[in-house]
Amino acid sequence: MIEHKLGFQVLDTNNPLVFNLLDESVYTSEMPYICPEILITAPGFQFSSRHVPTQNFNLTLTACNLEIQVRNCDAEMNTIPDGIYAIKYSVSPAEYVFVEKNHLRQTIVKNRIGKIYGQLDLPTSQLPEVKKTKLVKLNEVENYLKAARECVEIKGDSKRGMELFNYALKLLDRIDCKHC
Repeated sequence: MIEHKLGFQVLDTNNPLVFNLLDESVYTSEMPYICPEILITAPGFQFSSRHVPTQNFNLTLTACNLEIQVRNCDAEMNTIPDGIYAIKYSVSPAEYVFVEKNHLRQTIVKNRIGKIYGQLDLPTSQLPEVKKTKLVKLNEVENYLKAARECVEIKGDSKRGMELFNYALKLLDRIDCKHC
């Protein structure tokens, strides 16, 4: 059967106010592009937000679009939380032509890491021991975050992925002195 080969990518961003989706589908002219739908379930939510994309979409969504924020959408924009987002993209016939993925968003935690790197004020010569230690610890956090994403997005093990993500947050809290 000739059909569309659907795919999409969630683009990483440093902007905690947006969630970006990019179409990576291969469409066939043998089949119409009708009834497209993207369903996104945010972490901690039972219901999905519904979006109707165009072919070759490049969607930039906000907390309001994702139905995470329901008030003051015209006046202020809320931060989109980190965590696992379940995403399904389909076209008609939707029971046969669809793709589903989980995405572990890490925007807020990566911004925290970037801020710590910026505060290190690294010299171009020999590093003091304190700064060396901090760099090693930041590298460890980043490795746990990579492993967490791979568990969620590649292995399909959301539980283990979140365990690794939460452990990385604990390590980062120690570096960042959130709970000194």
